[in-house]
Amino acid sequence: MGLDIAILTDKHDQVFDSQFYSDRNAGNDNYSVSRTFCNFMCRQNACEGLPELDQIGEITALDITPFYEMERYKDENNEELLYLLETAESEEERQEILQECRESNAKVTGNIGKVENLLTRLIDKLSVIENLPAILDDHGYDTLNSKVYFAEFNAIATQGYINNNFGQDLRSFKRFVNYAKTKGATTVYFTYG
Repeated sequence: MGLDIAILTDKHDQVFDSQFYSDRNAGNDNYSVSRTFCNFMCRQNACEGLPELDQIGEITALDITPFYEMERYKDENNEELLYLLETAESEEERQEILQECRESNAKVTGNIGKVENLLTRLIDKLSVIENLPAILDDHGYDTLNSKVYFAEFNAIATQGYINNNFGQDLRSFKRFVNYAKTKGATTVYFTYG
């Protein structure tokens, strides 16, 4: 078992409705990103040097900050937040934790349009790059299997989201954001588990 990433919204019940699960159970898992995408997002804390997401931001001349901000959003059920509050040594420390949470959440609240736009621009710019793996530096610690994950950006995975490449993960992410918007979501964020 490994760490996975999920994309959540401020309209959980509306987005994750019976139709969503019906499609998913029928093998129509068009909204899921791979575990490799999870590892990709975690590279900021796992490698020395510039992580691949930041490199991609430089290559495409796009601000990828919204993705990192999505990692820091904590809803009321966030395990890390609950743990921090539970282990706080004073009410003052609890209030500081809650204030930090409110500040990082404020950066994400209402972000769905910004994230959708970033995904569209990333997909457009990366779809014309011929050999992305050769451009990216894995710093000698290639936990992503970069030669495979970043290759064939425009290819479509045929065996479910588990084998998604980076292009498919971005397209699945974008489909989810578009779907969430139709259900009234205004905020999207990541959670790990």
